[in-house]
Amino acid sequence: MEPCPREGIGFVRIPGTTTCIRLSGRASASVDVGTYRTETPVQSRLSIDSRSESGLGPVRSFVRIDVGRR
Repeated sequence: MEPCPREGIGFVRIPGTTTCIRLSGRASASVDVGTYRTETPVQSRLSIDSRSESGLGPVRSFVRIDVGRR
């Protein structure tokens, strides 16, 4: 994958196109032990950011998916 420094850190060019994309995410888990119950909160996030140029100017799409509970 070829980097896209003009778009920022973490962006790479999709082969055969002028579109740059960045995938990022995180996951966390913990254990909460109380007097009456034990709980394991789990959270995760996935982010997809794509950018390209068109005849009308820049085109950007951004999707963020959050899953889990606290």
